[in-house]
Amino acid sequence: MKELIPKRTELMNFVQQRLGYKTVMYGELCIAQHPDNQIFEISYSKAAGLSMTRLKQLLLIFSLDNKKHPQSDD
Repeated sequence: MKELIPKRTELMNFVQQRLGYKTVMYGELCIAQHPDNQIFEISYSKAAGLSMTRLKQLLLIFSLDNKKHPQSDD
């Protein structure tokens, strides 16, 4: 799928530069977070692999009728 590399590069540039998101690539998986709403500290290295540390709790649960339910405590 080498023909998709230019499209992926264009999409990544849009997400990072135009929208201001920080991204971490893990193989073909891209994890993006906006710095103003960072919930996890995410890093990847070949030695340690993928690492995610929760910085703050944010959990909203919606029912099928789109009514907001109280936050869960985990």
